[in-house]
Amino acid sequence: MSSPESAERDRLLDLAADYVLEFGVSSATLRGLSRALGSNNRMLLYYFGSKAGLLLEALRRAGLRFSGIAHLLDLIRDSEIPIADRLHGAWDILADPELVAYHRLFFELFGVAAFDSEQYRPLLEGVANEWADETARAIAETGVDAELAETLGHEIVAAWRGFQMTLIGGGDSTLVNRAARHLTESIIAAAEPIT
Repeated sequence: MSSPESAERDRLLDLAADYVLEFGVSSATLRGLSRALGSNNRMLLYYFGSKAGLLLEALRRAGLRFSGIAHLLDLIRDSEIPIADRLHGAWDILADPELVAYHRLFFELFGVAAFDSEQYRPLLEGVANEWADETARAIAETGVDAELAETLGHEIVAAWRGFQMTLIGGGDSTLVNRAARHLTESIIAAAEPIT
């Protein structure tokens, strides 16, 4: 059973996720957020430490609403599934039209973080490393040289991010999906272990 304090924190976090998915973060102020969430600055700072802390947690909470995002890294890590299927499946998750609102929020918050790297270090480190490192590890586990796997992991995640931005901008989803499949096939071909 959760305490009343953690229940209130969860309630505020759910409201914050609703708010940032609808209105974004670039013009968000602590005062505006506290008003929108039916709280006050002091309580938001108490629960989240800072505006950046609140926004980072709201992004995470928003991601949990989209089961694909919540399980994307689990799919990439699942060595029982062939690597090609994992990479294609990961892109299929990312290309889901239901995720456009989440992608808008993610990239908007990433842009804000680029101007305030200390406050948003967890986001920047995660964006720079986590998905690419996990993808590289999955590729390496198929027998590919570790250095090549690292290069390919970063290549595919960087391409996915570019494809996501194209989809956010209203790009042709059929063409983007075809390009993503082609890229994945090229990476799989490059990742064939030398025997």
